[in-house]
Amino acid sequence: MSYATGLMPNQTPPDRPSEIASLGGKARAKALTKDERSSIASHAVSMRWNRELPRATHSGEFVIGDKRIACGVLETGKRLLTRETFLSAIGEPAGFKAIDGMPAFIAADNLKPFIPDQLRESTTPIFFRDETGGRRAGYDASLLPMVCEVYLQLRDRYLARGTPIPSGQAHIITACEMLTPALAAAGGIFTLIDKATGYQADRVKEKLVEILETSVADELQPWICRFPQEFFLQVYRLQGREFEPGSDLSPADIALFIDKYIYEQLSPDVASGLSESSPMAEKRYRRQRRLRSLIANTGNPHLDQQISIVTTLLKIARNTAEFHDLFNRAFAPKEPMLVILDA
Repeated sequence: MSYATGLMPNQTPPDRPSEIASLGGKARAKALTKDERSSIASHAVSMRWNRELPRATHSGEFVIGDKRIACGVLETGKRLLTRETFLSAIGEPAGFKAIDGMPAFIAADNLKPFIPDQLRESTTPIFFRDETGGRRAGYDASLLPMVCEVYLQLRDRYLARGTPIPSGQAHIITACEMLTPALAAAGGIFTLIDKATGYQADRVKEKLVEILETSVADELQPWICRFPQEFFLQVYRLQGREFEPGSDLSPADIALFIDKYIYEQLSPDVASGLSESSPMAEKRYRRQRRLRSLIANTGNPHLDQQISIVTTLLKIARNTAEFHDLFNRAFAPKEPMLVILDA
């Protein structure tokens, strides 16, 4: 053995750095115990899961009939149903079974004539991390109404032929007969998910903020994205409007409200100082919606206090007139103190 190269006489020295590294890696692997190699492999897999899995920014659940369905929205905007509750919704057991690459609930031969390509693509499980960091499996939310449609078409074929529905599929058809009209009445699966997770309100706030940034006081514009969502929800409620996509945003009214009840109530030095200390991360905040729960206030104590007081008054008030009355009492100008001097 050559001490210069660490090789036996019949061994050829490697001619590339990568080969030298490979020899070193193999020697190290031989020196490790089985448990140590297993631990290293598990760590590598864990790091790959942590790095590659998309993360849910919103999560929640909704109820249809006696079915409670857990759902979420990924940072890409894709809506999901967790695999367990999806299977429960159609009356299938929680265990996952695949037949010829298709989930068991859609793999039967008598279903094949009704299965479109889009449904086939949606049956691929989506693995993701929930808001706590846990690993979850789900399906594209659009899969549920598509599966219902397939089973209802199957039902119609058997009814048209006057033949009984296979017993192994009857329970799924019963579930789909309940789910389909309920989904339609709720405005569709995406509407249900957006409401259940709060994603709908976040989308409205994001759009509203973009409009308001050009219509409120200049010093306040950079701070608008950090106004708590509850503030906007209560302003809409008091105006008798739904805080949802497609509703009348009336940004001019909202801008006037903010200027009058928030900005104009700040002392002149605080108002003028807002532009000097304006947040620089509002665009990043909008892109990374998963941080929304971490930013509970604007970071400016004077502005936070004013927003908090006004939001509280909005929540208490039953109508606009009552809000104005409460606000005027809360912010009534202080009367000068009367000092009586002894004669």
